[in-house]
Amino acid sequence: MSISARLEACARTFADGTVGLHPTTLDFPAGSVTALLGPSGCGKTTTLRLLAGLAAPDRGGRVLFDGQDVTRLPVEKRGIGMVFQGYALFPNRDVAGNIGFGLEVRGVSRAERDRRVAEMLRLTRLEGLASRRIDQLSGGQRQRVALARALAPAPGLLLLDEPFGALDARLRDTLRGELAALLEALGVTAVFVTHDQAEAMALGRRIVVMEAGRVAQTGTPEEVYRRPSTRFVGQFLGTLNHLGQDRFCRPEALRVDPGGAIPATVRACFFEGGRYRVIALPEGGDSEITFEIAASPPMPGSRLRLAVEAEAVLRLPA
Repeated sequence: MSISARLEACARTFADGTVGLHPTTLDFPAGSVTALLGPSGCGKTTTLRLLAGLAAPDRGGRVLFDGQDVTRLPVEKRGIGMVFQGYALFPNRDVAGNIGFGLEVRGVSRAERDRRVAEMLRLTRLEGLASRRIDQLSGGQRQRVALARALAPAPGLLLLDEPFGALDARLRDTLRGELAALLEALGVTAVFVTHDQAEAMALGRRIVVMEAGRVAQTGTPEEVYRRPSTRFVGQFLGTLNHLGQDRFCRPEALRVDPGGAIPATVRACFFEGGRYRVIALPEGGDSEITFEIAASPPMPGSRLRLAVEAEAVLRLPA
């Protein structure tokens, strides 16, 4: 059964005085899937550790599960599941032994443990691998084992720290889709840390963008991408073109138009499967802009004019 989680005025200061997280209040509704997105050192992993009980907030901060204060509750008593980037699988146990470990620790009967392990093997597409050693698995299979182990005790909250960081790009795309479908089917509350924009957009129903230990913006993927609150958010979550002063736009807002107001010279053109990505330098400008075109790509050095959709212009003061 999924739970709601809340960080209430939580800050985290390290022993050397460094502030890893400024006072922050965040809600994670029951059944929600939230991506904590941002660069290294922004506070996203610290936020996850506070939820897990692996770190304690500074005085005055509270961690609540379903409205109950769990700030002092140790990690093993919080009823959560965790998946780390390195997976932390047990090499001396086979796949079934790894998946059933949490149930064994909780004293679940052998019959119920076997039933739950079989269910997790099916849900994570690991049927037939129950007796396989961990060192005989591919990276994707290991990731599935780690996920199955975290889900086997039916946690109310699932925490994932860069779960696909060790995988190649193609496998990451495949497993993102599988994880999204699994979370939807189970309805478990999930919070995951990532620095990957595509991962956050694909998995998170809500994105929390973090900067320097603070929440910069919270919203759906569409809201954060189309209406970033700051230049930092806009630049971190995709390409952001500077049109002068405080005016910006996304690449898809630009189009080639003989009557367009932006004269530019093409610097480079890249085929990206189905469309071309064009980089151009506006006349009199000192920063390049990027736009997309479906066919007949312009040659480098060619001059053209670009128009921008007025409603797509973003006003983002410094």
